[in-house]
Amino acid sequence: TFFLVVARARGLVVLDKAEGTGFLRASPRVGTRVPVHATAAGKLYLAFDPGALAPVEFSKADVFTKRTLVCAEDLASAVAETRSRGWASNRDEWIQGLSVLAAPVRSNGTLLGAVALAAASARLEELGVDALAKRVISTGEAIAGRVGLTRGRP
Repeated sequence: TFFLVVARARGLVVLDKAEGTGFLRASPRVGTRVPVHATAAGKLYLAFDPGALAPVEFSKADVFTKRTLVCAEDLASAVAETRSRGWASNRDEWIQGLSVLAAPVRSNGTLLGAVALAAASARLEELGVDALAKRVISTGEAIAGRVGLTRGRP
């Protein structure tokens, strides 16, 4: 499943979604708010446009799986890694068995949204995370280009 996620009202919202045909699918619908600390899109926004989001507060209600990040230090480390490599990931942090890779959609350096690929964790590993990340980055660039947002175009 591919998602386009944007910051709205200091949170993250699914703007569009294209479902694949695999058995395991990500459940958020268009218009759904998604958690910042447990999603690849959230880490991407925290790395490249943290001012667009409300500060992350941790509570027991925000623990979705045993891999959910539950402290500020762990989240800061994941955000630093995202900033360094230019794309974000989460493995089983929000939904057990589901992993996500996210890349920026940018205009002149401004983060407009995140494109995210969600798949069964084992399948993502099988296909190769680094190779898929390159494709997700290219998809983010293509989205920006299709709407005329690259190379200084209006």
